[in-house]
Amino acid sequence: MFQREKFVANNANAVAAGRVSGVDVMGQLTECCIRIVKNPEASEVFACVLCRGFEFSRTGFGPRTVLLCDQCEREYHVGCLKKNKMADLKELPSDEWFCYSDCNGIHSALLIRNPCPDNIWVDDVLLKAH
Repeated sequence: MFQREKFVANNANAVAAGRVSGVDVMGQLTECCIRIVKNPEASEVFACVLCRGFEFSRTGFGPRTVLLCDQCEREYHVGCLKKNKMADLKELPSDEWFCYSDCNGIHSALLIRNPCPDNIWVDDVLLKAH
């Protein structure tokens, strides 16, 4: 029996499940969560899918303006889109923008399958779900 107890004490899953005495699993989890919350901006870092660059323009429209696909939410620099011959944008699109025809197709199929009224808000849907 001693060998089994020794094995359990060294088993990461057993420690995480709280089956090993003297290990404060909740304390470890809380500490980890506090570290995450202390720096929320770090979790919001984006990278352009094409260049993997993190820099972006905060004002105006230019090569470092970031554009998100309205289906997959991948992020692209406007300049990278032009350089890779994906799109030559002169201003932000006034309507939906999709990075690839696949995303456009997925979006269209989802709308056909389950049309959503124009006046619905995400918050309303979330409130009804709970």
